[in-house]
Amino acid sequence: MFDIGELSKYRLDLSSKELCKLVESIEKFNSEKSLDIANSIVEQISHHLNNGKELKYSHKKQKAATNATKLRVKMAKERIVNAVNILRIENKNISEYAVAKVSGCSINTVKKYRDFINGQQVIEF
Repeated sequence: MFDIGELSKYRLDLSSKELCKLVESIEKFNSEKSLDIANSIVEQISHHLNNGKELKYSHKKQKAATNATKLRVKMAKERIVNAVNILRIENKNISEYAVAKVSGCSINTVKKYRDFINGQQVIEF
């Protein structure tokens, strides 16, 4: 976002080609007007394009996202524990792939719990 005046806020998503055309248009328009205004606008646009977008989230939104993440993690853990128990009851090999298949979780999620799964291997006597 950049500010031209106190009440105006704009968001720009421009490619470098679009920026060049915009700069040319501003310079052409302001060639007869004040060059200082054109330079100021070009500097603001360049500054915000080079520095990326500043995104701000409300505290409520951050808290909601954190709670949703905690819930997803809890559900994944439960599904993995249940899958390990099912494999143990069926006396099957407890591998990451088998746990992923039974739990319905992705293999990447299951790999996060590798230590837990490796500790649950079926021991045959």
